[in-house]
Amino acid sequence: QPLNISEPIAGNYYPVNAMIGLEDKSAETAFVVVTDVAQGGSSINDGSLELMVHRRLLADDARGVQEPLNETMCGCNDINAPPGQMGAHGHLGDGGCWCEGLTMRGRHWLIFDNVDSANSQR
Repeated sequence: QPLNISEPIAGNYYPVNAMIGLEDKSAETAFVVVTDVAQGGSSINDGSLELMVHRRLLADDARGVQEPLNETMCGCNDINAPPGQMGAHGHLGDGGCWCEGLTMRGRHWLIFDNVDSANSQR
């Protein structure tokens, strides 16, 4: 039975720990992004490549997590829930939080080369 992917975008993001790339078999060339920070990567359309460095949502986007993704530098809890009371997303409220989002630092190296040389850059 064929695999049924009901989330064509989210279901095609994969962990990128070192590198992600595209190959042009007819030209025997490759485009590779080497990274020093783990992130999500995908190639949703032929010839396209995207990396998701960090995802922050202040409201539930109804895509499976069932709560806001509000990772912050100060560790906020349920957004705008009264202090000491349980918020709508099952966390103890802190009265609202306006801290900075997480800071992600890393580097990306772009490589355009033949397939063998591009893959040896790992």
